[in-house]
Amino acid sequence: MKINSNIDEIKYPPDVQILENRIRDYEARIIPNLGDGGEPAYLTGDDKDKGEEALKSVALNTVLSDRMPLNRSLKDTRNKKCKEFTYNPTLNTSVIIIFYNEILSVILRTVWSVILKSPSHLLKEIILVDDCSTTEDVKGLLQHYLNTRLAKYDVKLIHLKHRMGLIRARLEGARSATGNVMVFLDAHCEATEGWLEPLLARIEQERTAVLVPIIDVIEANTLAYATNGDSFEVGGFSWSGHFTWIKVQDEDAKERLGPVRSPTMAGGLFAIDREYFWEIGSYDEQMDGWGGENLEMSFRIWQCGGRLETIPCSRVGHIFREFHPYSFPENKDTHGINTARLAHVWMDDYKRLYFLYQPALEHSPVIGDLTHRHQLRKKLRCHSFKWYLDNIYPEKFIPDEDYFAYGQVSNPHKMCLDDLQLAENKVGPLGLYPCHSFMAISQIFTLSSKGELRKEYFCSEATSNLNVQLTECHSHKREQYWVYFPENKTLYNPTFRRCLSSEGVKDSEGLIVDFCRRTHHQKWKFTKEKHVFKGTLTLKLKNLRMHNLAVFWICILIKLGTSLEIDKEDSQNSTSQLVTVIVIFRHGDRVIINPYPNDPYKNISYWPAGWGQLTNLGKLQEYQLGQWLRNRYSNFLPAKYSENDIFVRSTDVDRTLMSAEANLAGLYPPEGSQVWDKQILWQPIPIHTRPDKEDYLLSMKKPCPKYDLLKKELLKTKEFVDLNNRYKDLMQYVAENAGAAINSFESLEYIYNTLYIESLNNLTLPEWTKSVFPDQLRSPAALSFAIPCYTTDLAKLKTGPFFDEIISNIFNVTDSIKHKKHPRKIWMYSGHDTTIANILEALKIFQYHNPPYTSTILFEVRFKSRAQFFINIFYKNGTEPQRMILKGCDFDCPIEQFVDILSPISLNVKAWEKECRLSLLAMVETADRDELLVVAGLLLLSLVIFILMLKIIYSKYNKTDAVYLRLPDDDEQV
Repeated sequence: MKINSNIDEIKYPPDVQILENRIRDYEARIIPNLGDGGEPAYLTGDDKDKGEEALKSVALNTVLSDRMPLNRSLKDTRNKKCKEFTYNPTLNTSVIIIFYNEILSVILRTVWSVILKSPSHLLKEIILVDDCSTTEDVKGLLQHYLNTRLAKYDVKLIHLKHRMGLIRARLEGARSATGNVMVFLDAHCEATEGWLEPLLARIEQERTAVLVPIIDVIEANTLAYATNGDSFEVGGFSWSGHFTWIKVQDEDAKERLGPVRSPTMAGGLFAIDREYFWEIGSYDEQMDGWGGENLEMSFRIWQCGGRLETIPCSRVGHIFREFHPYSFPENKDTHGINTARLAHVWMDDYKRLYFLYQPALEHSPVIGDLTHRHQLRKKLRCHSFKWYLDNIYPEKFIPDEDYFAYGQVSNPHKMCLDDLQLAENKVGPLGLYPCHSFMAISQIFTLSSKGELRKEYFCSEATSNLNVQLTECHSHKREQYWVYFPENKTLYNPTFRRCLSSEGVKDSEGLIVDFCRRTHHQKWKFTKEKHVFKGTLTLKLKNLRMHNLAVFWICILIKLGTSLEIDKEDSQNSTSQLVTVIVIFRHGDRVIINPYPNDPYKNISYWPAGWGQLTNLGKLQEYQLGQWLRNRYSNFLPAKYSENDIFVRSTDVDRTLMSAEANLAGLYPPEGSQVWDKQILWQPIPIHTRPDKEDYLLSMKKPCPKYDLLKKELLKTKEFVDLNNRYKDLMQYVAENAGAAINSFESLEYIYNTLYIESLNNLTLPEWTKSVFPDQLRSPAALSFAIPCYTTDLAKLKTGPFFDEIISNIFNVTDSIKHKKHPRKIWMYSGHDTTIANILEALKIFQYHNPPYTSTILFEVRFKSRAQFFINIFYKNGTEPQRMILKGCDFDCPIEQFVDILSPISLNVKAWEKECRLSLLAMVETADRDELLVVAGLLLLSLVIFILMLKIIYSKYNKTDAVYLRLPDDDEQV
């Protein structure tokens, strides 16, 4: 399309002709086809040099922009499936573009792209708002261009008389808009094919949805239009108040190419229903300049009942500059001040985390009056910020919640861990610096509940050269996993079997990991430490009578300062072959099993699936787990089901049986001849089970008197009495409000689990729960999962038969391979959270938590050269499985060592039944007073019954029988 036709013969007044001549001169310098298809463009000679200078001064190659056609073509970068969708919106739009001292060609390219890529009946107007620019181009030249080249289009230009800043300038544009929908764009964008229709169609479907397109990158130096293909991210935020990009939360929605939930938006490009914009509170007019308004609007939209979504089939390019080429009004920190306003209004108590970065602003008068924004929040009846975190951004890391330890981390020399002002998206050393007298953000670290020694985005990672780096958190543990021992103030890295050390490290240098020994260089104290963590760990360390090898080794390592060499793993340097897999998984999402007495949701009408039953979400979760297993073992497990390849066992409970079925549906969709109905891509696969009361393997509920006795003894120990006393007030508070008997960690977990499920189902929890759920209840609930296998003897009686079966399965496979027979490829066990926790705790690799739905343990048996078999253990409680390392073995654990480690807790069924029996003497010795009275009463009753029985028998055998005797005749001899 030619964009400057029919103007050559027009005569203008002299002052206007000057403007016309300048535009014609500009147009004459345009290089046809430069940058077509979004390809990178390059200049030569003087233009090249001038362009490079412009890039340095204004972060954009303005010379290249001036030489490039305003209507250059761009490739259609949408997903191919997007082109199959049909959108027929009836709403029209006002596109609002704000600029300040932007160059003419960039503004006009934005305008032309909107015009050329938008259906005319949907584009009602374009509103340009000049925020009182000082450059000559936009004072008269832009208006003349609109009058002469864009006269047939409805493009308005508003010049503000004084600089108002981005936020107020946008409000001026919004007040002039007349379209049903307002689309805000930055002045350095390029719209692409089909960008507008899906935005308008979604708003027509849901008027409270605020939408952002996928924002592609236009390179500032070459103006190349770059994409990540079909991959994209959504908006997050940092506690410092900055926008960040995060992974898509709902991969299914992403694949469907439908609206994708986004916790925040970048703010430069979005679409919103015009009336809803004003209903929801438009912008905070007391915000100055630029910055913070995007997060303020994001939080407000979600907390006040709206939605914020990314639309994958809408794409717009945006020039991302490395720095802002212009200053802000009065050189104020408008971003900091604006963010302080939103923190006070929308973030509730979580504003504490922002003000760690900006302490001077917390009570500063420069923030201004917040009365109207507080009134708005009250009027709209908005949710709390905790609701936002729990429901919209649950993966957000909260530094001072759900931690083992938090705050400054100091050594005896008053030196603290320090990030050394490491910039975001960089990698640098975990440093050492003199401790500040205040909570400086560079010295605040968290030892998270996942064992990460971390900042918000950086985790401390031990490297192969034994240095410790701050790098991106990956949640896979390994080198980023740390264990803290409060008694010894030691930070231990299990992967390298070394401790964090400052020995030989100077100020502002990076720390190292070194052999653990008793030295002040390896002592670290956190400002805050969770007491339950300290208590339970101390309990474990003291209980040496358990004869647990792992605990003994740690005690020797920490207490006596033994230095251990790192065993080198050769698995990374040699090939191995997977030979069998043992999979243990928890069922999917379920309904509460038994509501507590005062539960407002104890009516079954709230739970149509039925008590304890698997929900539709749970079925989907298990199906997806099956697909994940299929993908993980695609090169190992045949696509077709065979009874020789797999054996499946489940506990005898509806939700675990159904979970196994859903899992198998994802793992073994029918192939070829196994398809029995083309409309039903599912096939029945046998699942074995045993009644709960007879199940010693998975539910582990077959009665074992000795186990009950040992557990009772454990709970009477001083350590557990102290723990119970610590939570006595919490138990009493919960009992009074729930109306239930709460006198143990298990009963607290029952309440926690019930409240957790109700919150997942968006049910409003009772007021009394706000002070205890989830934070106060989480730790004791997690501890309850460790108790069943807390000691070696308990673990043996609880999990002994299971581990015996695991070992038997492994040896069956290794024998089959040695004799060149076909081994079984996979054993699957469908169980409960207790199943997962019992196995992990018995192996002493359980990090106290509530095992989530579909959490999975994998035992992978591999074969190396020279007839070596070894086992790898993984635990999956999120996206990716984590490597688990047994104490006394490497990750590649030889089968013989694995069996040796399990020997104290492995027990065959006959031995288990024998071990479970109790002698009469043992029962009497351990019984309490009430139990003894009952037993004595039963014995007395039995004795009375026995005496009565003897008397009856005696009477029967000593009774004289009555008989008739014939008298002799007289002549008979007597």
